Amino acid sequence: WPVCVQPSNIDSLVPSYSCPAASQSTPEWKTDLVDNQDLMDRLGGMLGTTGVSAWEEWYDHFFDSFVCRTCHSHPLPCNPNTQQCVSEEDARRVFALGDWESKCVLSFSPPNATMYTQLTFGVMFLELATNLRALLSPHDEARDWAQDRYSPPLSPSPKMRIYIGHDGSLIRLASGLGIGRQDRNGRLRWPTLGSEIILEVWSTSGSPSSVELTPLALGKNEDDNVGGELYVRVLHDGSPVRGMGWMPFDEMLELLESNVPPDLYERCQSEASLFEAK
Repeated sequence: WPVCVQPSNIDSLVPSYSCPAASQSTPEWKTDLVDNQDLMDRLGGMLGTTGVSAWEEWYDHFFDSFVCRTCHSHPLPCNPNTQQCVSEEDARRVFALGDWESKCVLSFSPPNATMYTQLTFGVMFLELATNLRALLSPHDEARDWAQDRYSPPLSPSPKMRIYIGHDGSLIRLASGLGIGRQDRNGRLRWPTLGSEIILEVWSTSGSPSSVELTPLALGKNEDDNVGGELYVRVLHDGSPVRGMGWMPFDEMLELLESNVPPDLYERCQSEASLFEAK
């Protein structure tokens, strides 16, 4: 199988595109940061992160840094010059704030958290939907759009697409798919290192009393799957997600595309007041 790498100028996974409206759409998040500004100032001055936006927009980075140390019985970080160290009390506050942030994104609370996910990850949801549609029409514009013009010719159906991202990307994908809800997989809080979400596409063939299941990507050619019903199985860390273990293909497409706001670019540049929860 030929292996092709997506061009570096296509980066819809991080997400890295500018979307001012997203940061305005969750005032509860801003309020939470303001209410805990004393903690942010203290940690920033101690650890040298003051003025670094990635560290000041949420507590995720502090959370990661402190958790990996405490889980492995290492001391909390200190300033090498002043010898001032993060206190256990401040670490507990960071853990509580990080947990609230994860629930904010994953559990659709506050009300506009869903819109936040769609604005910041809508391009990736669109790309995933495009990938699925390319399986139905291997030679249409979606298929051509997804292929790097400098790469060698591909087989009619790609065998596999692999995306490697940060926890911030995975939590948005999980939120959009509904993973983490009580009727899906209530165990999920924040993606751990090495977490994975897999979307498998299967084709059925044969009579209703004797159905043969075939992974769609394993067909020798596109005609192998003609006439069968298509289904998607979603796995989280190797286990089927409750309620998504056997989804009709069209339902998965509808779910992915429901997370793509119309006129995404214009919405990202607009005021958050336009995106009140429905």
